Amino acid sequence: MSILGELKRRKIFQVIAVYAVVAWLVVQVITAIEGPLNLPDWVDTFVIVLLGLGFPVLLVVSWAFNVTPGGIIRDVGDEASPSGSGRTIEFVLIGLVGIAVVWLLYRTEFSDAPPPAPQVAEQVAPNVLPNSIAVLPFANFSPDPDNAFFAAGIHDTILNELAKISDMHVISRSAMLRYADGLTPIPQVAEELRVGTVMEGSVQYANGRVLVTAQLIDPETNSHLWSENYDREFADIFAIQTDIATRIAEAMQTQLSPEEQQGIRTQITESPEAYALYLRAMGLAEWDFSPSDSTPEIHKLFDEAIVLDPSFARAYAAKANIYASHRQEQALALEFAEKALSIDPGLGIAYAALAKIHHKAMRDSNALEMYETALRLSPNDIDILDDFARFLSVRNPEYSLELANRVMVLDPGRLGFLSGIQWTTGDIDSALASRRRHVENEPDDFKERLRLALLEYFSGNRAAANREAVIATNLRRDESLSSRDLAQAISFYGKLGFADEARELFDLLIDRDRQQPGQFDEPSLRARACIGVGEFDCAVEYLEVIVEQIASGYRPPESGWFAVNRYDIPELEQPEFVKLRKQLGWKVPEL
Repeated sequence: MSILGELKRRKIFQVIAVYAVVAWLVVQVITAIEGPLNLPDWVDTFVIVLLGLGFPVLLVVSWAFNVTPGGIIRDVGDEASPSGSGRTIEFVLIGLVGIAVVWLLYRTEFSDAPPPAPQVAEQVAPNVLPNSIAVLPFANFSPDPDNAFFAAGIHDTILNELAKISDMHVISRSAMLRYADGLTPIPQVAEELRVGTVMEGSVQYANGRVLVTAQLIDPETNSHLWSENYDREFADIFAIQTDIATRIAEAMQTQLSPEEQQGIRTQITESPEAYALYLRAMGLAEWDFSPSDSTPEIHKLFDEAIVLDPSFARAYAAKANIYASHRQEQALALEFAEKALSIDPGLGIAYAALAKIHHKAMRDSNALEMYETALRLSPNDIDILDDFARFLSVRNPEYSLELANRVMVLDPGRLGFLSGIQWTTGDIDSALASRRRHVENEPDDFKERLRLALLEYFSGNRAAANREAVIATNLRRDESLSSRDLAQAISFYGKLGFADEARELFDLLIDRDRQQPGQFDEPSLRARACIGVGEFDCAVEYLEVIVEQIASGYRPPESGWFAVNRYDIPELEQPEFVKLRKQLGWKVPEL
């Protein structure tokens, strides 16, 4: 008998078919249960290798033995197969195929598994954004290294002027800083940021004169659309910046409203000396506003600028935004914001300061109005977009995500911010996907690793959560963590079950308090830290402080964290905490 005939007689092909269907079903079942059972990542590989090793064993056994109605018997060679053996295998095969079809229908039609998270960065913008520009950081050619802030300041001011134009997409300063070394070719910059034009330039300041060069480049042809050299007294810096912004808009054939034309032509100050002080202060504040910027040195520079030019609206607005981060300085924040707007009613960042003030005073409708005005006046200001999206995340999730996508257009690197918005708006799968991509880009960031661990935990991926928490711990450098960072990390570690790490950081936080009393005044975060180490009496004390502050008309940062029990802390459902949470009076307003 031929080999083919012998294979048929011994039912080898039927056995192979049965084995293939069984192997497929086994892989499908393992894939379905590994998430809920929190199986380690190597289980899939182990099962596939085991099934592969079993295949040659199956062939040998199938050649030597037959399945008969009377059981499994040794094949004697030339004898005919016992009656019924082939039909038995066929019945088994038909049954298994039926099971496979039912399983496939269930997985495709009735499974509740969420679809893969969308690649947000690919959805929020076309390949090339219309009327788009990326302004590279200006090279500093000043002979005195102490004057390097002029290049950064002029770059930022030009971005601010362009940000007023609603018909343009202006990539944010934070995104452009990634290209500050000048090593990335311009066509690559344009491709990564999906812009149609790129601007580069340089600044040289010495002896009261400034030399500014600027070139607007078409990245497809690498040719200049416009270029200019400005060699003037520093007093002419405002005219230079206005001319650059206007010439860019003309070269890109951008439609400017009368309000936008006026905004670009308006000088931010009449005093070059005041402008230099302002640039130095903004450099120390790293060109944004945060609670840590409320330092005597920064305020002194702004104050000196205001003395030189009492009508310097941007300096007033800068102080207002810094003060707005601190509970004790809300009155000062309001005073400086209103002063800025009395001088320049079209200043978007002053309205942003008012929005923060109203938000903390629990006047959310007023805050919404101020944010909308700020965004209308500065449609490309990524800090306004960022703050507005966070404000709306629990009030208007759909619009919050729309603003977050606009942020991602202007700065594709803000995946951590996007993940936070997605989580707050209830899309934990997309939040996890965004955070994973962010950590791929920033693998050595302790805080981002810990946030990823928390998202993995709440997604049911306990093994991955533990793995990320361990990696984060190995990356931790306590001296680089602020008190705010410490408090957040303590609450993360506590939820993840890393009690020793939480306690270690809690002791460090207490030690810092002894050395610098009063430097960290955020009762919400302090309460979270207490909960992270299981000191619930301590948490009650800080919650009582929060209740008092809310009763006085001030909303502490993150107070809503307790009201909604965001981390599902069982103890917060106990009567004592439930009572306090009700007294917080925090609820999502309808806007």
